[in-house]
Amino acid sequence: MRLVGLLLVGSALALPLLWFAPLALRENPIALFSQYLGSAALIAMGISQLLATRLRPLQAVFGGLDQMYVLHKWLGLGAMAAVLLHDTIDAELGSAARETMLTELGETLGDLVGVGPELPLRGDQRD
Repeated sequence: MRLVGLLLVGSALALPLLWFAPLALRENPIALFSQYLGSAALIAMGISQLLATRLRPLQAVFGGLDQMYVLHKWLGLGAMAAVLLHDTIDAELGSAARETMLTELGETLGDLVGVGPELPLRGDQRD
């Protein structure tokens, strides 16, 4: 794995820390950590999708297709862990977050994705 590729991914994952830094003194640190995890998970999933394109210029940045596959796998696993932690913590930011239709939609979609539909298992007959 080439160092330049790792630095690019690391700086992209650290970018939300700059966004949340001004809120660190005013807001609940656990809520900020939860929001960081959600943001970092989205960034990791985006990078993982970009790596899945197998573009030749990206192969040069990350040290070949095999190294891109490895990074793709670990970014996916890390993103899933961050999403699960983000959902487990589920802390509210309070005054820093405005309640809009978009935030309500995001919370609703997150609840639907996290819980998922309750499907009967094979052979499970409920009357």
